[in-house]
Parts: sequence; C-alpha cells; structure tokens
Amino acid sequence: MKFSAVIIVAFAFGQVGVQEVKEQGLALFDQAELTVKQESDPARLAHGALVLASLIKDIEASRGEALLRLAARALSKLDFIAEQGQAGGMPRVTFRSPYDVDRLWEKLFEESAELRVELVREFLAEVKADDRWKGVLLARLARSVREARAMEELVELSLAHAVSFSAVSLLFDLRGRDPERGRAIFRAALERAVRRGDLDGLYWLGAYAIPGVNLPNRFPLTDPPAPDPVLARVYIRALVDVLSQVAVWANPMPAHIYRALVNIRPHAERFAPDRVPQIDSLLAFVTSRLSPRAIAEAEQRDLERVSPETEKIEDLELRAQLARDEKIHDDLMARAAYLALTGKDFERALRLAAKLKDRGVRAELRDLIHLRAAAELSERGQWEHAAEQALAIEQPERLAVAVAGVLQKLSDKDRAALLIAQAQARIERLQTSAAKGRAFLYLAGPVMSFDVDQGRFLLSRAIEMFNATRADLNGAREAAIRIETGDFATGSVVGSYDLSSVVIEAFKKLAKADPELIQALPLAARWESAEIRAIAQAAIARSLLERVR
Repeated sequence: MKFSAVIIVAFAFGQVGVQEVKEQGLALFDQAELTVKQESDPARLAHGALVLASLIKDIEASRGEALLRLAARALSKLDFIAEQGQAGGMPRVTFRSPYDVDRLWEKLFEESAELRVELVREFLAEVKADDRWKGVLLARLARSVREARAMEELVELSLAHAVSFSAVSLLFDLRGRDPERGRAIFRAALERAVRRGDLDGLYWLGAYAIPGVNLPNRFPLTDPPAPDPVLARVYIRALVDVLSQVAVWANPMPAHIYRALVNIRPHAERFAPDRVPQIDSLLAFVTSRLSPRAIAEAEQRDLERVSPETEKIEDLELRAQLARDEKIHDDLMARAAYLALTGKDFERALRLAAKLKDRGVRAELRDLIHLRAAAELSERGQWEHAAEQALAIEQPERLAVAVAGVLQKLSDKDRAALLIAQAQARIERLQTSAAKGRAFLYLAGPVMSFDVDQGRFLLSRAIEMFNATRADLNGAREAAIRIETGDFATGSVVGSYDLSSVVIEAFKKLAKADPELIQALPLAARWESAEIRAIAQAAIARSLLERVR
C-alpha cells in the first residue's frame, strides 16, 4: 500500500499553527508505523521498527516502546545462535551488516536503555544469547546511561552474566569521578567471578586491580595508574585460588594458566607475599603438565606483548625491495604504506602503494589513502586538494562518499557545482544498479545544500535503482575496502554500514526545503521496500515535529 493521497493533501494547505503542524507530523508518523508493519522480512521489519523508534522516542516514549516491542517480536523469529556461528571460515577482514541478528538485538537494547531499564530487563528474558554476550552488552550500556540509578541496575545485570572488557572500561570511567562506587563494583564483580570459576573475567579484573599487569586478557593503558594495595592483595588471593582449582582438573593444561602465574608472581611478592609459595608450587605443577614447546610459545607471546617490535617505514620498504617472493614483497610494502597513512603522510603512502605488484590490492589501498586524504584535507579547509583526492578514487561508490564529505565542508557554490558534475559523470559509468543507487543516495543530501532540485533528482535516481535491484540498507557491500596480504590485513567501511542514516538525512533536508511537502511525500512513497518507505516517511515526520519543538 503506497502513501495515501489524503495525507498528502493535508500538508498542502499552506501555513498552519504549531499544534496543527505537530498533529500532522504525528499523523505522518502513524503512516510510517503502518508502512513498516507491511514489511514481510523479519530482519528488515526489526531494523525498520528500531529506526522509527529512535526517531520518535524522545517525543512520544510510548510510541517508541511499542516499536521496540514490534522489533523484538520480529527478532524472536530469527535464530540468534546461527547468526553468531557464521564467523567460522570467514575472511580475516569482515564487516557487520545492519541486519545481523546480534547487531539488531544490540540496537534494541541500546534504544531501550535510553527509555527505561525495565525494558532492558523485559527484552533480556527474550534474547537467546549466552551469558558472555549479555554481560558485555549490559556493561557497555551501563557506560552510556547518565542516570545513576539506571547505571547501577545495568551494572548489577551485567555482573550477573559475565565480567568483560566493557565492565573494566566502566571501572576505569568511575576511577576518577566515583572511586568508592568503582571499588564496590570491583569487589562485587570479583566475588561473582570467583563463585563462577570465571578465569576470563578474573583476567579482565586484574587490569583494574593491578593496572598494566600482563595477564592473558590485557586492558590497554598508555599510562597505568599505581595499584591500590588493598585491591591488589584481595585480587591476587582470589586469582590464585581459582587458578589452583582449575589447574587440578584441567586436561590438557591450558598455557594461559602458566602465563597468568608467571606474570602475577612479581606482584604477589609486593602485595601478597604470603601467596608466593602457593604460586611457586602451582607453577611447578603446571609446568610439569605442559610441553617445552607450549611453554616457549607462551613466553614468546608475553615477550612480544611487553616489548612489541616498532616497525619503521624505511625498514619495511627496504625489506620489501630485497624480497624475492611477490607475496612477501606486497605484505611488507602494504604495511609500510599503511604506516605512512596512519601518520597522515598521504603522498608517501601513495608512492609506496604504487609499488605493490598485486593490482587488486594496489587499487584497494590507493582508494583507502585517497579517502582518508580527502577527509583530512576537507577538515583543514584545503578544498581543491580534497576534491582532487576524492576524484582520484577508482571505485565510483567510494568516490561518491568522499565527494559527499567534501561537499559537507564546502561553501563555494561554483566549486561545489563543478565537483558534483565530475562526480555524477563518474558514477554514471557504474554498471551495477545497486552500487549506482547507493552512490546517488550518498550525494543527494549534500547536493541539496547547494541545489535542491538536483539533489531531489539524485534521490529520485537512487530510489529508482534501489527498487530495480530490491536493495536493502546494508552499506558494507562493494564499496567496503578489504586488504589482505600475508600477515597484514585491514579494512574499512566506506560511508555508512547502515544506510538508514543517509536516507533520513536526505529526506529531512528535502522536507526542510519543501515546507508544504509537495515533493517530499510523493518521493517517499516511491520506495517499493516497505522498510525504507517507512523510514523516509518517518524522517519527514521528524522534520515536521522538529519545526515545533
């Protein structure tokens, strides 16, 4: 069912009062809700409902909650475990999709936490995820909420499931602003980890009790603070007790127990000397159960972590030039180029990338360098150089993303017009309609800042191509950059991995330029995907509601 003419006419009567505009915005949001419910695919329905909830929850919380429950019902039809298990056999560089079931659940919890913690509890009972996934997610949510009571509830929920990296991140957040609360959370987490025999959680907690300690799970700290002697002593005793229990029954013996004992011993000498004999005895037992090779590998891993080799561009380039094997050459040269890129030496990075022998890897790396350079030069206000870098990108969809970024920083209409014309000509060469549709979608919003009619034309072209290919809002497709050469691997999503934000931006800009919505509403109605049509309608509704806030 496409957008009804009755609603379109309701917006065409010219100037109306504030209350009328609000009512019209809510009526249009009603239409968006009806539209998203027409979506037959559960993942798309859940995603669309979550996007709509994010647009309305701060205006009408009850509507937001209803949409979150709609998303949860859709997600209950999908197999969470199967989605989690798809990682095996994948390339080293992979990208998330906005339709990944675990990601949709994460988004559901994020939106719920911004409304009420009770919603988090409600949905927690429905998701078929393991305790570690729940613990990590809840700790991350606890870091994001502002209200103290909500944070405490989320921390309690998190620790009931697992102690994770996110939980330790929260502890370090609290270290400066509420140290007493941080210590209380640490003790509660330690008690639960000991009760569960959770060595993984205990290794994470060690990073807080003894900052900088080299345990198997290591928290990255550039300048570790001094340990709290009381917490360190309590922690060491707890860790050694659990290590003793696990080691007795372990078969085969895990090497991480050896690493933990070796690295905690110096701290035990300082903070818990009474436990050193127990550590030495346990270490002798563990060593007797491990092969010399396993011990050597464990010691090598610790050495590499404590004293990482600092790579230099010059050394990598020289080693590449001396390499006889093409794969080794490209691996070293790609690492050198990437180091130059991270240092924002774009010219040097491009020069090094040009020496790669593999044509595909060379093209990917050059596009990555041009993308980063265009973004950086735009920030510096070097428009001409930024445009040159953007237009040098080989893959047209990536080019559109880079040009859109430059346009957002540009104010000169003449320069913008020239850049838009050049980008559009390149995009027209694309053979794939889906990629061309995404490229035009990326450009539509930024182009509207200079020429509404042209931006609307690009948006219309994008819709036409999305419809022709039945494309969804996954932005991590052909444009994503994946580079793998020997030991070196890196990747980058170009643009947005979730194109809903791009659709929203384009339709909000169009609605702002078209106050009576004569053009915006019919254009939104042209999306054949119920999910995307609903998001476009909701974006227009949000634009109306923002006028009267």
